[in-house]
Amino acid sequence: MRNTSARQRIEEQLDGAERLQRCLVPKTRADREALRRAVAAGVAVRPFSGMFMRASTWNALKTSPRVRWRYVQNTFLDEHPDEAVCSFSAALDHGLWVSKKYLDTIHLVASGRSHGRCGTGIHRHECPLNEIELNGTVKRTTLERTVLDCSLVASFEDGLAIADSALRFCKLDIQKYRDYVEALARCRSGAFCAEMVARYADGASESGGESIVRGLIVALGYLPPTMLQAEFVDPIDGGAIRADMYYELPNGLRLIIEVDGFGKYVGADGLGKEMQRRLVAERQRESHITALGIPVMRVQFSRVYEDGYLEHLLRRFGVPKVAPHM
Repeated sequence: MRNTSARQRIEEQLDGAERLQRCLVPKTRADREALRRAVAAGVAVRPFSGMFMRASTWNALKTSPRVRWRYVQNTFLDEHPDEAVCSFSAALDHGLWVSKKYLDTIHLVASGRSHGRCGTGIHRHECPLNEIELNGTVKRTTLERTVLDCSLVASFEDGLAIADSALRFCKLDIQKYRDYVEALARCRSGAFCAEMVARYADGASESGGESIVRGLIVALGYLPPTMLQAEFVDPIDGGAIRADMYYELPNGLRLIIEVDGFGKYVGADGLGKEMQRRLVAERQRESHITALGIPVMRVQFSRVYEDGYLEHLLRRFGVPKVAPHM
C-alpha cells in the first residue's frame, strides 16, 4: 500500500513538472530514492544532477534538443534564481539556434567566483555586470554579449548559425554588432572567428542547418552565396518561390543550393502527420525549383561533416575557391 502511495505521489509530481515544462527536483529523501529506482527500471531519466523526467517524455523530445535542454536549464534557474546565464545558455534563453553539441552544460556568470568548470555540467565565465539583463525572472547576458561569447569559442559555422538567428529573430543591429566585436574581441582567443562571424552573418537564413552549410562553404574557402532565400517566379503556378541559396557565378552561370535534412520537416512536436505535410510541401517546392532551369546542388545535411563531401559537390558544380581553408 505504501509503495502504491509513493508511486502515485511521484506520478503526480512528474505530471506537475511536465505541465510547467520542467524537470522534477525531489524535495525529500524518500522521493529521491523512489526516482532513483524509477531510473534503474528505465521508467525515468536523470538528465542533470538532482533532476528527473519520465523516460517517455525525454525520449519524445529527442528530435527537439533545444526544447529538451530548456527543461533542464529552466529547472536549474528556478532552483537558483540569483544565477545569470551566459554563453550558449543565454543564447538558448534568447531563442537562438544553438547546436545540440553545446547543450550539455549550463553556462553561468562567475559573479566574483572563480571561473571555469565547476563540477559536472556547470561552467562559469567572467562577464561585466553592465552586460547582464533581466528577461522576466531570468538573468542573462545581453544579446550582443551572448553572440560574441558564443562566437569566440564555437566553430565558425556554429557561431554563424547563432548570429544569423540573432539577426532574424531578435533584430540584432549588424553594424552596431560589428563595431562591438571590433572593440571587444581584439586580442582575445577566438577573435578571428568572431570577426568572421560578424562579417558573414545574415538574417535571411531560415534555419540553423542552412547557416551551418553556408558557414562550411566559407570555412572551406569557397565563394559564399550571392543571395539567401532568393525569390523567383514559380514556372508552374506563377506564384513566388524561394531557394535556400543562390549564386551568380563569375563565369556567368547560375546555381541554386538546397539543403535537405530531416530537421527541415520535423517541428518541435515531432508529429508524424505534421512531418508528412511538410515533406509533401517541400517536395513540391523542390520540383518547382527544378523547373526553373537553373542547376540545383542538393546538400544532405546529415553528410556535411563527412570528409570531402561538401567540397566535392562545390567543385562539381563549379563554385570557385577564393580563399584558403579557415
